[in-house]
Amino acid sequence: MSISTEAVDRARRADVPFVAAAVAYYWLGSLVPVLALGFVVVQLTYGPVLADATLAYLDGALTATGRSVLRRALVDSSGATGLGVAGAVGLVWGWTRLYGALEAAFERVYETTGNDGFAARAVAGAIVVPAISVGMVLAASGLLTGSDDVAWQILHVVAVALALFPVFVTLPPTRPRLRAAMVGAATTAVAWSTLRIAFETYATYGSYSPAYGVIGGVILVVTFLYLGALALLVAVALTATLDD
Repeated sequence: MSISTEAVDRARRADVPFVAAAVAYYWLGSLVPVLALGFVVVQLTYGPVLADATLAYLDGALTATGRSVLRRALVDSSGATGLGVAGAVGLVWGWTRLYGALEAAFERVYETTGNDGFAARAVAGAIVVPAISVGMVLAASGLLTGSDDVAWQILHVVAVALALFPVFVTLPPTRPRLRAAMVGAATTAVAWSTLRIAFETYATYGSYSPAYGVIGGVILVVTFLYLGALALLVAVALTATLDD
């Protein structure tokens, strides 16, 4: 049996599409507190500018009263402290749940369980969640794609793979071979970069109204997170197969 066939069989046994949905759910949940914290920072730093830009964008859809209420909400920073604290607590909770979902997914794909204690899992979480978050941000935003040159695209994939490498070294319940971890990280990086290009193409050439554009944007984010989680777990299946 070839490695690819065995990896596919392993992914099927682990019910990867279902597990990917759980990972994407907690991934999305961890984004909400990040957005809340980001809003607090932007509001405290650029409150009036943010209000003017938002009102200019929504001018045709708001009444005078609506514009007044929205402006006060964007400029008034009296609730920033409470929102910031809630966002920080939510971020810790979201990242904890995301790590738990990823750990369970890796164990399901590897078909074994780990026996690490709380301290080891806490250290692993402090490594894995930031690493996978950086990898996703790089893949989704294309921060290193300074041009359409092939060299830049390759550099972008390499950067994403390097960001994800600690995930494939730390999360498996058994100690992985470094070569297998490198293959898993590289496979995920290529898949995520391909997803970014596909979604950028759709967002650029798709035609929709502003209202449906917002809804479509939310759907795109959810779909990107699910397909990203699916690609990650398929790469995990490949890594586990290479480790056998």
